[in-house]
Amino acid sequence: DRGDCQKDTAVTQTQLKLLLAAQREACCVNVHVAEIGSYRGATTAEFAANTSGTVYAIDPFAGYGGSEQDYARFKERTSSVIN
Repeated sequence: DRGDCQKDTAVTQTQLKLLLAAQREACCVNVHVAEIGSYRGATTAEFAANTSGTVYAIDPFAGYGGSEQDYARFKERTSSVIN
């Protein structure tokens, strides 16, 4: 069951739950998170809210999902997290 779609991401609710579970396990060994393809920041914000480590969001904002509007949405969505 992939779960329902999430706004502004191709990651479904079930996939996000699995990613966050993996992140919790990784936090036990004190690692940082690197998200490749952060698009509008939907999963980036979730990762950052669920760790005290640093989250690196890597995205060229070019091609599909590469507009200035997408980048602005990313910055807006992640502005409340410091990591």
